[in-house]
Amino acid sequence: MSDQQPLTDESSLRPAEWEYRVLIVDDDPLFAKYLKSLLGSDFLQERISHRLLRVDLAGSLKEVQGKIKQHYDIILLDINIPIEKGTPPQRKHGLAILREIKKMTSETEVIMISGYGPEVDTIVQAINEGAFYYLDKPFRNELLAALLTRVIEKKESDRKAWMDGFTGLYNKAFFEFSLKNEIGKFPKGSEPARRNLNPVSLILLDFDHLKEYNDQYGHLEGDHVIKKIATVIKKTTRGSDIAARNGGDEFGVLLVGADHANALRRAERIREAVYEYGMEYAKVKQLPMTVSIGVATFPSRLESAEALYKAADDALYASKRSGRNAVHGYAESGELKSFRELVGSESIEHQTPSVP
Repeated sequence: MSDQQPLTDESSLRPAEWEYRVLIVDDDPLFAKYLKSLLGSDFLQERISHRLLRVDLAGSLKEVQGKIKQHYDIILLDINIPIEKGTPPQRKHGLAILREIKKMTSETEVIMISGYGPEVDTIVQAINEGAFYYLDKPFRNELLAALLTRVIEKKESDRKAWMDGFTGLYNKAFFEFSLKNEIGKFPKGSEPARRNLNPVSLILLDFDHLKEYNDQYGHLEGDHVIKKIATVIKKTTRGSDIAARNGGDEFGVLLVGADHANALRRAERIREAVYEYGMEYAKVKQLPMTVSIGVATFPSRLESAEALYKAADDALYASKRSGRNAVHGYAESGELKSFRELVGSESIEHQTPSVP
């Protein structure tokens, strides 16, 4: 079970760009807990317009290295951290983590923290290594609030260029960039090194009946259904997933850290959710609302982002050929098979009747 908890009580679904994953890195557990409490306080929440913050804690270099295999939007990083708990903290470890984060992604903003007073050389080095800012303990809460506001404003400004204005999901350009960026982290030709990295799974899905909706009810109704499917995708994916509209009635979801079996189950949940919503909708429109889905996982037998995309696309069309409203992925042999063949019907939480 995840140790992450929302720090704001949000009962309604909020846009993905309103949710931020934060990692606090400090070897002083009391200060780390204080900082986490501050992030959830009314004082700070009012200043960041009640954005949803999901916070993790880490206290050593080794712990951070395990955590940052996941994506974080913001990291509050004490420059003086130990290699592991019980060893003396050193500032070189904090700088090493900063370099590692920036090597992995340019999207994570790092605010460095130090309790040893302002040292110009260290501050300059941290900024040159890619830190967003450098704070000295003790710092005023207003300063941290102002920094977080700037980070959030910057990210939300960037995200406007990444979003599909029609559905509120990410757009194709950002999806393709993210896919190549994640696959680019895997060293080429080094199987042992690849096994040390989290797998990357790709879900591609396609609305099965857009032409029928357009022909029978007009393009406005087809557009309405596409938006509804996008809403279902938002509700059945996580904040760390990258869900996008790739054009027309085609969608994609990038799952970092999900193996093939997990990705298949996630895809099946999307298919079921669309179908269940569509059953109610069909009472009015007399047309089924279903999706066909394909799943592929890297690095399993694949060497590039393009190969991963093609594998997922081939799986999607296997679902189309099987009669639609289905999920297909790959057996260990590389053979395309249906969700039920791969995972087994007994593992499905509730059975979904086939669409006539």
